Amino acid sequence: MGRPGRGSRTMRGGLAGWLAGFSMESKLTPLLLLASLVLGAFTLWTMPSEEEPQIIVPVADLYLPLPGAEPEEVENRLLIPLEQVVSGIEGVEYVYSHADAGFGLLTVRFEVGRDPEESVTRLLSTLLKHADRMPPGLSWPLVKTVSIDDVPFFSVTLSSTSLDVDALRSLADEVRVELAT
Repeated sequence: MGRPGRGSRTMRGGLAGWLAGFSMESKLTPLLLLASLVLGAFTLWTMPSEEEPQIIVPVADLYLPLPGAEPEEVENRLLIPLEQVVSGIEGVEYVYSHADAGFGLLTVRFEVGRDPEESVTRLLSTLLKHADRMPPGLSWPLVKTVSIDDVPFFSVTLSSTSLDVDALRSLADEVRVELAT
């Protein structure tokens, strides 16, 4: 008879218990561990990499002024119909929107690796094709491309129950100046 627990390959601890017991008993375990470490080090050494890889993610922001409109009106009359139109463009991955008083912002993100110029051209072409769906009073949207380097890595949101919108914007400007220095 051998020592208790040695050589026994029962599934008493389930598959994980069996694997742990097998690993503890096997003479191959240290060799497999060493081979894994050597292979990992070799892969790390030979794999090409960049400190800052250039990933192309075409993104366009559409600034949509609709003077005098409430946020709900901007959303219902402008953003929702435009989201439906823009999301049908080939290569569009996500469409985000934000409604404010007299203003809407539509952010269109295309698939990674798409040509940014071609993506924006498709977007503008689609907007022209569906100009009849734009609400009356809408100025032509300002389309601004966004680079991955333009995306902020830090964002602050301010809200208040006692300050009005103008006072809150002025406070936000002060905070922006302080954070920039």
